Amino acid sequence: MQVEKFQEEVKTEDDEQIARLMKEQEHQNLEISALKEELETTKIAYEVQRSQLEKDAKEELEQKCEEYEHQLEELRNKVKELEVSSDSKDQKWNMKMNRFLTVITFQFSSLQVHLQMC
Repeated sequence: MQVEKFQEEVKTEDDEQIARLMKEQEHQNLEISALKEELETTKIAYEVQRSQLEKDAKEELEQKCEEYEHQLEELRNKVKELEVSSDSKDQKWNMKMNRFLTVITFQFSSLQVHLQMC
């Protein structure tokens, strides 16, 4: 009888321990599920944020690229204008130099004729 009572007490203690362990396992499973759900929510939030940052960065880069292309085109036009202006000034100086040489040559010829007459 004592053996049966002892076996019954052990069985009761084992049943209580099993019930307690099952309850702990259920609590841990719920906690794991909650953490998995939180992790998934966080992943989604970070993915949305990353996607938005990537989109914003791409738009900003495209805008900067367009600005730089516009500036480059303006600088190319300015270079062309300066080349045309420089060519024009060069032609004007060449014309002045030719006129000056013509005058000098004429005066030199006149001086030579005058010297020969003297």
